[in-house]
Amino acid sequence: MKNYRIFVEKYPRFQVEAETLRKELNNNLGLHIGALRLLNVYDLFGFSEELLERSRYAVFGEIVTDCVSDECDLEGKRYLAVEYLPGQFDQRASSAVACVRLIEPTADIRIKSSKLLIFDDTVSDEDMARIEHYYINAVESRRKDLSVLTDMEHAEVKPVPVLTGLTALKTVELPELGQIDREAFSGCTSLRTIYVRGNAPIEGVADLHNINNIGSQANAYKNCAFDTVILRDSVTSVASTAFSGTPIKTVIGKSEFAKSYAEEIGAEYLVGYVTDNTVWYIKNDTLYVTTKGKVTKISEFENYADTVKKIVFTADSNIDSIVNNAFSALTLDNVLFKCDAPATVGTTIFGTQSSSFIVYYAEGTTGFTKPIWKGYPSALEGTEANVRDGGLCKEGGYTWSLSYDNVLTISGSGSGKLEFTKTPDWNAMGNLPWNKYIKEITTVIIGEETGITSLSQYSFAYHNNLKTVIIPTTLTDLSAYNVFAADPKLDTIAMQGNDVKDGVIDLRNITKLNEQIFEASFESTTPTFYLGKKLESLEISKLGKDCKSVTFCVYPGTVAESVITELIAKQQGDSPNANVTKNVSMRYYTSEEDPTFVTSGSQNMQYGCVDWSVDLETMTLTFTKPDGVTGWNELLYNGNSAELIAFKNTWKNAIKHIVVGSFSKYQYNGSPDSLFANWPNLESICFTQSTLEFQTHNASGLFENCPKLTTIGWGGKVTEGVADLTGWNKWSGTKPKNIFKGCTSLTNVIITPKNANNINEVFNGMFIDCTSLTEVTIPAVVTSVGTNAFDGCTSLKKVIFESENTTVDATSFPSKSDLYVVCASAAQRDAIKAVLGDTETKVVFYEEIKGAITLQGYKVRISEYNGLRSIFSLDRTKVSELEANGYTLKEFGVIFASEKNKANAKLTNENDEYVTGSASIVKRAVFRDGVQVDKVLEVNDNEILFAGTVVNFSPENYQSNVYFCSYEVYIGEDGSEQIIYTECEKDDYKTVSLYDVCLNSYKTGLINAENDTEGIVWGILNSCAATLKAESDYNSVDGLTDLKGNAFGSEFTFADVPACNQTADSEGNLVFGETGVTISLFRDRVTGKYTAVYHGEGELPATSRWGIGTANQLRPTFASVFDGGSKPVKAVGLSRPNPTLKLSVVIDTVVIDYGVTKANSEALADMGDVTTVVYGTSLGELANGVFQACTNLATVVCARGENTVYETGLADVSNVSKVNTDYLFNTCKGIVKIHLPANIGTYVGTQFSQNNTALKGIWCGGGSYTEGVADFSGAANPITSIKSCALIGISGITEVRVNNSEENVTIAADGITSGMTVTYVG
Repeated sequence: MKNYRIFVEKYPRFQVEAETLRKELNNNLGLHIGALRLLNVYDLFGFSEELLERSRYAVFGEIVTDCVSDECDLEGKRYLAVEYLPGQFDQRASSAVACVRLIEPTADIRIKSSKLLIFDDTVSDEDMARIEHYYINAVESRRKDLSVLTDMEHAEVKPVPVLTGLTALKTVELPELGQIDREAFSGCTSLRTIYVRGNAPIEGVADLHNINNIGSQANAYKNCAFDTVILRDSVTSVASTAFSGTPIKTVIGKSEFAKSYAEEIGAEYLVGYVTDNTVWYIKNDTLYVTTKGKVTKISEFENYADTVKKIVFTADSNIDSIVNNAFSALTLDNVLFKCDAPATVGTTIFGTQSSSFIVYYAEGTTGFTKPIWKGYPSALEGTEANVRDGGLCKEGGYTWSLSYDNVLTISGSGSGKLEFTKTPDWNAMGNLPWNKYIKEITTVIIGEETGITSLSQYSFAYHNNLKTVIIPTTLTDLSAYNVFAADPKLDTIAMQGNDVKDGVIDLRNITKLNEQIFEASFESTTPTFYLGKKLESLEISKLGKDCKSVTFCVYPGTVAESVITELIAKQQGDSPNANVTKNVSMRYYTSEEDPTFVTSGSQNMQYGCVDWSVDLETMTLTFTKPDGVTGWNELLYNGNSAELIAFKNTWKNAIKHIVVGSFSKYQYNGSPDSLFANWPNLESICFTQSTLEFQTHNASGLFENCPKLTTIGWGGKVTEGVADLTGWNKWSGTKPKNIFKGCTSLTNVIITPKNANNINEVFNGMFIDCTSLTEVTIPAVVTSVGTNAFDGCTSLKKVIFESENTTVDATSFPSKSDLYVVCASAAQRDAIKAVLGDTETKVVFYEEIKGAITLQGYKVRISEYNGLRSIFSLDRTKVSELEANGYTLKEFGVIFASEKNKANAKLTNENDEYVTGSASIVKRAVFRDGVQVDKVLEVNDNEILFAGTVVNFSPENYQSNVYFCSYEVYIGEDGSEQIIYTECEKDDYKTVSLYDVCLNSYKTGLINAENDTEGIVWGILNSCAATLKAESDYNSVDGLTDLKGNAFGSEFTFADVPACNQTADSEGNLVFGETGVTISLFRDRVTGKYTAVYHGEGELPATSRWGIGTANQLRPTFASVFDGGSKPVKAVGLSRPNPTLKLSVVIDTVVIDYGVTKANSEALADMGDVTTVVYGTSLGELANGVFQACTNLATVVCARGENTVYETGLADVSNVSKVNTDYLFNTCKGIVKIHLPANIGTYVGTQFSQNNTALKGIWCGGGSYTEGVADFSGAANPITSIKSCALIGISGITEVRVNNSEENVTIAADGITSGMTVTYVG
């Protein structure tokens, strides 16, 4: 890998960036660069030559537009190379790295980028220095050394000076500069003044008349504090962020650009500049001059001779001298010095002026003499010095004057109404005496001494720049039309003597207010109106439709409160007034705004006082007992009290929440209302006590007409949206009525009692006109529902009775086709129907319904994947019965969950979709709204069979339990919903594993290894073979090993253990040998018992109950030959096959899998715990005594056999081709029936079924079972004998049938049980 440097340059026709940079340098630095080349330079590290070539035009350049070369001839050329400082993010390089890695993802490369500027010969060393200073931002970049190619970061470390106090920097003096760098003064939040050395600094002014690169000064003056800027004539652009965050209000200049820039930023534009160290500008007819040192004659002033009538030398000036005739070109009314007098002046500095010309000087200035100053009349500055114009408003009326600061003042005395000689109107605004200044006036002051009480129409309308109006405290009448109409910048009205606050319209003394007074005012502002207590009327049809928002500050219980409340409702409603802003809000006065406004006190409540207080932030009214009061604990309210009525009327529109303190009883008497009734905006009531007694006397409407009330709580707590009535301890006095009448927002009412004293009836008219109430539950404690209890409840859909003993009145419920009254019993339903009579309301009773689905069982899903399937059946007849009773089956399907999530396997309705509460609980819908939405197994007239299947089990979770259940969603006539879940009826199999189902399928003969597909099940099952523990499950014998030669340890997995074939050799020694069949043990997780499966191709080995040999290797006595036996063991082909099992290993099922062809003598003898034997169709022969002494054996069944029936008590060996009946079922006491094949030979064997006390029938071949009969007539060969003890000890059989004649049959003396008769057939 190598390091490379490449140079990328645009072909001439594409060198747009280079040409733009050339022009920028020429314009901003005053240079004359003729040609400029601009190249991107890339230093590449860790590149192969191949990777470089693949990337050259794919990453670093485009073949059409770029030349990518390995060298750049810089000999004798002026150039500047610039790179990022170490640590700065190099976006170009980062992007290049990402692109190269798209070509070669594993490439370990680094890239650095830089810029190379190559200039023509016209650029001097001085020019290069200026270019470097301009182009390189020292914060992020530096000059690059092209003689070095390394990826090591080297940066010179210099001490960084600590600059403190920049946020406090107020004034900057600049030398004669041509430019200021980007962000030069960014963040100097106190910077108010910038001036050029030699000139006078002016407070609030940034003098930038010598700065020519302001177009590229991004953020140069960001967040500064000056509000006026002077721009250079040659400036044609200003960077968009140059003054970001700086409140520029005025732009001074002489160019068209300066004028347009002022308009662009919404600032005032003034003609002005800096000439000969003099800063000057013209505002209206006044020339403002600020200078330091000598004032020269500025010929430019001649251009403004027709405009300028006054000169003001500002207080920032420090004048040494004024030359002769400096201002002689101007015809002036007066001159004002706000600075000290110059030391020397010319003889006629202002030229020849009129006799009325006067020189004013400000108080505190020095160097002026009265009455003559340098040949001109002079006087101390007075009001007249700042008066631009003025006169009478009307003959004999008030006077007006306009200052040079555009402040209009109304003064003098008059009739009390501001009137004019001619009344102004929208088309006659010229009638205003100050009309020619109407677009310049910014402030109106009406003197307190005027005593003005009212204003004429349009007095101050169409004043485009009017922002502030100060009115006398005597002004009360603003009923005239459009007094302040079309004043887009008006946002402040203040009363004389009060603070002037931006955005505040203070009208608290106004009693009459016209609806159009503010038409089209307040554009793009957010005013706050202060309205007073004495306002007689208020209509608002046009107000600030274009303003962002309007806030009204009002007093409770006033006209203003009522009107603004209605206005807010209208503007937030469906039909707002388009001439009024939608964003209207209202609040109340604070104690800071009006110290006389009372928000707490004591109120007489008939028999005593209560303390009350209002939290204005939350509008919460709280009632408490006065401090020190004892023995009195009742809140009493007399609705007839004029004092209480006045108190309530004051606050009724304002209050949103009521809190009732620690009273034990509330009593109200008479009319018109309760303490808690008729609050238009009341949302909640909270009783701090947990219970409260209510007493009424001929009163009604406890909470009547509270249209926003939704919440009632107890014990100091509320649940939003719940009206909890459980704290009503008891009622006394007369029964209340109309308790919630007109509470149109009430949605959730809880009447459930807490104790026996609670209300026990729904009172007359209790919920009249509760139009949002949709459902009510009537608790069991309620004995009756009163008259008209739910009249006007237009949204009511359901009333539910919890007790069948609750009675109703004929008018309790409105007649509504969508209202359901759900009864607690059929008898109650019939009784209520009879009481209500002819009504559209539906009165119903719903019994708890039972579902139509059953879980039929589980299967192993073995096609292509390991899976577990639950089989469900929907009984269509039951569904029809439910539908006939008013239920609709909306949806049904299956839910799957892990065992740990079983309890949570429930559905909830979210937006009309039934979902589980967890992603790990899966729902599969089968039918929805009568439409099949997923697969089913079978559909017929009687049932729908469907399944739930969990697939793709892996060995580690073969034994993980899965929960299956079906669900049915039924919708009642009233829209009520019932979800019914059906799981396995057997508790032990509510959850199952794949292992469980595989094992049970083997145990019941549903599956075996008859074919390859079902062999998959054996693979699943055998991987879960039982692991036994030495200490509890088996004994280990020293010196013996398992199949792999390992000594038996603490654990042994009983899988694929060879079945032992035992014989005796010629010397009488015991010999073990393999048979080709293995044994695996499996534990049933429910019973804890084991199933032994003989698997493979071969025979079940014989065992010996007597003489030499051992018992079955699964019996605890298997190893007895080793314990004290005299014969040694001679192993043939294998070592010890398995450890000796202890009694704790109980085997109750034996499966002889497909592949086993014969069960040899006594193969399963003496396995007393075995109850079931399952064999495959490959089993062709049973030798003698195979099941001998299996005392609990009850069932023998052929897996997948012809006419196979799994029946407990049935030993069916009819699918075995040949059976030796000797000792076959000796002492198998659980067998009730025996079905033998036809091929049983010619005799019934010795001890064939001795002492089988439960046996009731035997038959052979194609015969049939008859209780009490041992029927051997179906045998293939005639029976010639019944051997000793063949049918002895059997009480359930009374007849034996044989297929031979009596003379040809020999029956041993002890062959049959006494009392049995023999019938000879044939």
